[in-house]
Amino acid sequence: MNEIKKYNKKILFFIVILLLTVFANIQTTYAECVYDGENFHIKDEPDNIVSPIHRLFNTKTGVHLYTRGVDDANKILGKWTDFEYTDGTPAFCMHIAQQPGLTPIYRLFNTKTGVHLYTRGTADRDKILQKYSDFEFTDGAPAFWASLTQQRGLTPIYRLFNTKTGVHLYTRGTTDRDKILQKYSDFEFTDGAPAFWADITHDSGPPLYRYQGPEITIGLYAYTKTELRDNSFRIKSDKSYIIKDKNGTKIATIPANITTKVKYLDDDAHTLQIYDSIPEITTTDEITFESAKEYDAEMVFEIVRPEMTFSKYRDKIQLRYSNNSGTKRIWIINKIPLEHYIWGMGEITGTGPMEYNKLMTTAYRTYGYWKILYSTKYAVEGFKVNATPGNQLYYGYEWEKRYPRIREGAESTRGKMVKYDGELAITPYSSWTDGRTRNPEEVGWNPSVFPHCKSVNDPYGKNTTMSTQQLFDAGNHMVGISAHGALNL
Repeated sequence: MNEIKKYNKKILFFIVILLLTVFANIQTTYAECVYDGENFHIKDEPDNIVSPIHRLFNTKTGVHLYTRGVDDANKILGKWTDFEYTDGTPAFCMHIAQQPGLTPIYRLFNTKTGVHLYTRGTADRDKILQKYSDFEFTDGAPAFWASLTQQRGLTPIYRLFNTKTGVHLYTRGTTDRDKILQKYSDFEFTDGAPAFWADITHDSGPPLYRYQGPEITIGLYAYTKTELRDNSFRIKSDKSYIIKDKNGTKIATIPANITTKVKYLDDDAHTLQIYDSIPEITTTDEITFESAKEYDAEMVFEIVRPEMTFSKYRDKIQLRYSNNSGTKRIWIINKIPLEHYIWGMGEITGTGPMEYNKLMTTAYRTYGYWKILYSTKYAVEGFKVNATPGNQLYYGYEWEKRYPRIREGAESTRGKMVKYDGELAITPYSSWTDGRTRNPEEVGWNPSVFPHCKSVNDPYGKNTTMSTQQLFDAGNHMVGISAHGALNL
């Protein structure tokens, strides 16, 4: 009998272990979503696609914003400098389309505080909107769909209230919730139950973008009206793109790798004819080409134009008619965030010391930002800076890829600019000097614009093969930074 009891105990032990193993497997099988290189989906269910919900932090207000999917997160990060993403992985994963057994979660906006509140279902949403006039619902659709009850493997998401700021923070599981409550006395948990239940993930997914600065517009090339009448402008991208008219109205969506052609009809209406990628259509004055996505930091266009040494440019391309005192041109304009502009700077190759790259990218950024704020020289043409030595050399995407250390230098100084007495300080530079930099007034410049530029000896940047006049004739004004002087110092 004792042997039978011992045997039964062994059987019972193994059954318990087996049940615990099965339960653990059930928990881990359904407890998370995974990234397969293209989509997030429920673990072991590749067809059950879900959306990563990223938690962005507003450095100005100290509150969080939860976004739907990578595109939504990138749109916020690309547009608003106050937001940043530091979590490393999405907060959780959700369905963004209606599913059986799930409840719509609505994102309401508080017009007074600028923060968001997430409500469960239409009844909860309408109750808040009726009770509090500061809240509004403008999204038009739920932020996502979630389970309000515990289901196998789902993680509870708790909504904590900050009694000091009046905003909410959503935490994953009881451990995360209790950690916040113990560490920050301003937070309290009064709901009594989870706000909803979600799948969590340990995968980061595709990288999110960072804010790359305000947009700068660069004049790349100017057609005469005859040139564009007799020869078409051609553009394409390896991603789908849209064409907009001067009012921002979408004309068409063009698939990836399809070339669009444009000609100028040379009439009083300044008509531009678009064709080849779509049935022939006309518009006037201006055409913009941009990503079919609302924000895509990796969008690159290729301009098929033999007169241009470089043909690939990031972000947006515009064709724009201008009439400057009787000089009629159709300009190719690159519209791009300031940091992307620096990545394609043609003033250096970046092959020298990194400290030199940092110096030059900072000077380039400062000038570009000054042009954004104050320049009106090319207002009629529709851009702020041209891509020639008259402003700053800019070669675009191909140069960026050919000389990646320029971007490295720019990213290590991201957002940094030169100031003097609290004001932006344009830092002019030239390749060589004759052994001495110049005061601004020596070359006919207004010294009040460059009070920080003083003449100094420059033995390291002296060109020994050219005369002073030859240096001037080659575009070396010799005011401010001596590029070779800095490089050789």
